[in-house]
Amino acid sequence: MRYCIVPSNSKRYRLVDFLRDHNQVDWKLSRFKYAVDDIVFIYSAKPDQKLTHVMRVTQVNIKFKDSIPDDGYWVDRAAYSASIAEDNFCRFELIEEIQSDKLTLEKLMEHGMTKAPQSAQTLKADTLKYI
Repeated sequence: MRYCIVPSNSKRYRLVDFLRDHNQVDWKLSRFKYAVDDIVFIYSAKPDQKLTHVMRVTQVNIKFKDSIPDDGYWVDRAAYSASIAEDNFCRFELIEEIQSDKLTLEKLMEHGMTKAPQSAQTLKADTLKYI
């Protein structure tokens, strides 16, 4: 099991709304390979710039036809089309929503992060210990 961080951009996808409605989300797989039971912290990009959710990976290698329909939650239609073309997703299940001013980008950078995450990555030990 790994502890990961992944950025989310509300200008592209309404993740908060989707999680409120479904308690899970299918996330496009990229170069970063998740495994079942990995813990994923969602980092909300500007304007929030903080951790907002803790998720658990429950499935990997999901095809688009088997994914949870979410087209109504996409703000950026081009990004939606690109994610469909990839046709490889994993499922994150919501563990909890985070409401803490102690998990802002500024605080995370005081504890091992060097910049806002631009893509999925494994958390550094110092940052994970702080969280």
